[in-house]
Amino acid sequence: MKKKCFFKTVCSCILGTALLLSSTSSSYASPNIQDIDSIADTVSEMFKKSEELKTTEVSEMTESSETTESSETTESLETTESSETTESSETTESSETTESSETTESSETTESSETTESSETTESSETTESSETTESSETTESSETTESSETTESSETTESSETIEESENNDNFEIIELTEDTEISEQFDTPKGAVSNGYYVINVTKSEISSTSAYAAIQSALDEAQENATTDLPYKVFVDPGKYSLTQGLRIYSNTYLCLTGVTLTQNKGSNYNMIKVGDSNDTHSGYYYQNITIDGGIWNENGNSNTAIKICHTQNITLMNATLKNCSNSHLMEIAGNNGITIQNCNFADQALSTSAKPYTYEAIQLDILLESHLSGYLSEDLPLKNVKITGCSFKNVPRGIGSHTAILNNPVDTIEISNNTFTSLKSLAIQAMNYINCTITGNTITDTPQGIMIYSVRESGTFLASTAVKEGHIPSSTPVTYQTPVNNQKMVISNNTIAASGNDPYEDYENAAIFVSGLNLGSATTGSGDTIPAGNYFISGITISDNTINTDGHGIRLQDARNSTITGNTITYSQVSKPKNTFYGIQLRESSTNGIIDNNTINKPLSGIHIFEKSSAKSISGNTVTTPTNNAIMIENASATNISSNTVNKPGINGIFIYNNSNVDLITDNNISAGNVNINIDGSTVTEISKNTLSSAKTNSVFLHNKCTVNKLSSNTINASGKHGVFIDCATAKTIKANTIQSPAITGVHVYNNSKVSTIANNQITSPGKYGICAEKSTARTISGNSISKPANTGIFIFTKSKTGTISDNTITSGKDKGIAINSVKCKMTISGNTIKKCKAYPIYCNPASTSYAITLKKNIITGNSKKIDGIRADSGKLILSSNTISSCSRAIILSSKVKGTVYPNTFKKNTYNNVKVNSSYVNTLTVKSLSGKSKSAKTATLNWKKLSSASGYVVYRSASKNGSYTKISTIKKNKTITYKDSKLKRKSTYYYKIVPYTTIGKTTVYGLDSKIVSIKIK
Repeated sequence: MKKKCFFKTVCSCILGTALLLSSTSSSYASPNIQDIDSIADTVSEMFKKSEELKTTEVSEMTESSETTESSETTESLETTESSETTESSETTESSETTESSETTESSETTESSETTESSETTESSETTESSETTESSETTESSETTESSETTESSETTESSETIEESENNDNFEIIELTEDTEISEQFDTPKGAVSNGYYVINVTKSEISSTSAYAAIQSALDEAQENATTDLPYKVFVDPGKYSLTQGLRIYSNTYLCLTGVTLTQNKGSNYNMIKVGDSNDTHSGYYYQNITIDGGIWNENGNSNTAIKICHTQNITLMNATLKNCSNSHLMEIAGNNGITIQNCNFADQALSTSAKPYTYEAIQLDILLESHLSGYLSEDLPLKNVKITGCSFKNVPRGIGSHTAILNNPVDTIEISNNTFTSLKSLAIQAMNYINCTITGNTITDTPQGIMIYSVRESGTFLASTAVKEGHIPSSTPVTYQTPVNNQKMVISNNTIAASGNDPYEDYENAAIFVSGLNLGSATTGSGDTIPAGNYFISGITISDNTINTDGHGIRLQDARNSTITGNTITYSQVSKPKNTFYGIQLRESSTNGIIDNNTINKPLSGIHIFEKSSAKSISGNTVTTPTNNAIMIENASATNISSNTVNKPGINGIFIYNNSNVDLITDNNISAGNVNINIDGSTVTEISKNTLSSAKTNSVFLHNKCTVNKLSSNTINASGKHGVFIDCATAKTIKANTIQSPAITGVHVYNNSKVSTIANNQITSPGKYGICAEKSTARTISGNSISKPANTGIFIFTKSKTGTISDNTITSGKDKGIAINSVKCKMTISGNTIKKCKAYPIYCNPASTSYAITLKKNIITGNSKKIDGIRADSGKLILSSNTISSCSRAIILSSKVKGTVYPNTFKKNTYNNVKVNSSYVNTLTVKSLSGKSKSAKTATLNWKKLSSASGYVVYRSASKNGSYTKISTIKKNKTITYKDSKLKRKSTYYYKIVPYTTIGKTTVYGLDSKIVSIKIK
């Protein structure tokens, strides 16, 4: 009935309004005649419709208004000049808007109808300070307002139930402009025809709904908006709060704001329509046709039906806010596709039932879909990209999945999407699943009680379609290629500051659970799934950042496959352990050729395994991470590569702190702090350039374990403490340099080279209190062992045995060994033991028993200080030895050689030993010196030498030089001690030659040489 009154009043007012507008004061904006004509045409049409109505309204609207004879045919109020009416009508805030907000609540209406108010005077918010409304009821396009002439659709719902007796202004129709701070709670005080915040207002009341239906009343308003709303003057439809049944699906069109605050719409049981849809039932528009639509509020109850509640396609500039969508079965709650600019904010999505047996493709509460008939009916098929999507501040509860996609158009991604500050609770599958997205930000979301959290796919074998399919269905051309196109290197994906608690099993997917999962797809050949045939190619994901997320899970924490240029930083991942997990879950994993990853500053607590780089993936940096109590490995590189593994902290790994495995390559492992575990750093069948400056402690077996044909170029400057077996254990591996490490208290060996291993240099290491050996080579090659400091070995400082090859043992310092200093039990090459300092060992400082005499062992310039005079300095029980220039003190016997030794002993220095001599077998050989050496040239070109016989000598060796301090050459060995003269011939005349004689004693296979005689010079005749 209000509508009839409104139409008649408008029709009776239009002429006067137009005239008044044309004569308005010059301070007002000039009217647009075309707009006036348009309004007149529209109202004229309304008038035609209103003539069909047969009931009157004057009696309902006024208590004492006098009804004229014409009141049966017109609903405009005629007011006589003699009638004086005083109203105490209170005007709501929504009907008065002024820049100075001055309003008179008790307005007097007299014969002259003087009204003083400060009102906004133009649709563009031009304002007059004080406007008088008189009997002529001046009306402009800027909507000056008088309280005495309001007759609007909302007149029945004002606070004071306005009573109009008679109005003199029966020809006037006024549009009321409202201020921006008009509250929604007072929306139904807004008269129909008012302009509120730039919207033309329509109200749908309970009485209208009860007289027809919720569908009919609301759709009528939406249809009116469809016909009349424009970009410049959009329509806002308010629906009276209440609970209503929705018998048919609503349709909404451009430039419309639907406000449903306090409204509950429940779909009839068994219905098969969308509750609201943008566009017609079977819409045929293409492109981003519909625009500027807002749906605000409302509870949309699907009532257990299998329909999508809200569908929005072919649109731009769309908002859904403050709404609740719930209670559907085997369908989405909302579907969007082909949108440019859509915001979904402060909405609730709940109670979406999904059959697990059928596994239908309707997982997501909000499905970001594609425009194909097979996936989104009711719209024209088109290859129209979805872009500029924002979903924020929403909640999702008791749904299979929250937001996402399981379909895509190849080479036409969803572009620019933000999913932020949403809450996901009690989900059966996962919170967010993206497919074929770029420029995507997922941030600030809270996800709890769900098997999986966030999943990002490039494309998938199922659900991916070609643009040609959309073209075939919709006949809209597309420029999207249908062949393989290399993905862009920076797709700008961000997953940050989310809180995820994921546990349990996902009934809809067979893949392993993950809190965050990112996956490209590498197809070696064309593949057909549930969509079109996808061309062969690598559809990798590139340029994703995963940062500052807090994750609690019993599956994978963060898992990437076929993802390039990723950054994973600042995340905290904590595990709620399952007693017997089906799979090995990783805190962070790169797999399937995920290259150039950065994994920095993450914290991973109690995982099965911490960080895993796998299957030809690569990490540029694994740095600053903390991994605590992993069941297996803290950091593992398997058939993959890493540039830099540095500054990580690992506590109590179940197996390995850092594990480089299966043909992997790592440039640098440095500055890591690893405590406990079976092995601190384990290199297995891989190549590492450098392991340096790490702090390793309390390994159950080996702190550094190199094995299975691995290669490490440099192992240096590490601090190793309290290894359960070996500080560094090398088993069938190659290490070029083991240098400057500090190794304390290993249970067995500081550095153990074993089982066909090859080490070029073991140098400058400091090894303290090893349980057995400081440095040991067993069945291996350790070419050079030099400059090491070994103190307090429980057995031997340096031990070479079982067919090992060591070329040089030099310049080492071995102190306070409980057994030997240097022990050689095997030799497979020539060996030199020189320049070593060995102090206070309780057994032999140097002991040789290599069995073989094929390779000589040279001992020279070693400094040996015994622990007591009960221990011999150098002892050899077998082998081929050459001894010279050693200094031996405070021992029992300086040198003792068994009968099995093939030895050559040159002069050494003996000090304060019990026996300052050499014992060969059972014979003692003192140091011999030839005395009384003389010589002269008795004939041309000859020199004759003479000396005094040494009874204990076996013979003499004659040396000659061309200069006194030059190099002397052995020119003769005299094998009889009785021969005490030697004639040298064929010399140069008038030249001077220098000679010396060294005596020697041979016992068995050993020859002991004495000291050099004095040097004599002879000038040749």
